[in-house]
Amino acid sequence: MRDFFNIDNSFFRFLSRMADLMILNILFILCSLPVFTIGASLCALFYVLLKMRENEEGYIARSFLKAFRENFKKGTAIWLIMLFLGLIFRQDIGILRQKTGILAGVLRVIIYLLVILWGSTSVYVFPLQARFENTIKNTMRNALFMAAANVKQTVAMLVMVTAPVILTVKSITTMWYSILFWLMIGFAAIAWFQTHYLRTIFRPYVLEEQEDALTENGAGIPQSGEDRSRE
Repeated sequence: MRDFFNIDNSFFRFLSRMADLMILNILFILCSLPVFTIGASLCALFYVLLKMRENEEGYIARSFLKAFRENFKKGTAIWLIMLFLGLIFRQDIGILRQKTGILAGVLRVIIYLLVILWGSTSVYVFPLQARFENTIKNTMRNALFMAAANVKQTVAMLVMVTAPVILTVKSITTMWYSILFWLMIGFAAIAWFQTHYLRTIFRPYVLEEQEDALTENGAGIPQSGEDRSRE
């Protein structure tokens, strides 16, 4: 009974983690309200969650807002690029649905494959921008490479995103419950589960950069800048 009231036991750690995710979810929603800032908000969300995975999160709100500011330009640019591509694919699918014939069928298959690549890249691109310093072009290229190199993890993370969305629009009843879920903890919770895979996928690249930094410095002190997790 005495262990139950110990704030270090698993129950209180679970409650603390849930509270952190709810705070992050609120911050994400508020910072995403202008819509064009969603990219920077996603970067900030994954930045904090990846640090939480390593038990290095510090002050949640302060870390989130710091990451939001640092990733604002590149995160926003990546978001607008991905949004633009998504709108083009949606328009193309709408047009091809009205067409018949073999050519239209082939084009539909091509567009659907491109949509899968787009969605797979989206899963990685914002966490990559949050974790590593790089150009927008290289970040997007690396996101596509990681998606192709980790098919099982990519599929799992895509399901984590698409399944709740499908459930949300399934019916009026599920929509109301889902809206409550999204507002309270949904965005942060899904991203939290995704970081389970992302941390493992990123680890070899983090270790490689740490080794390179050690070699460059020669003093055993890794340089900051490449790996954002050190900030």
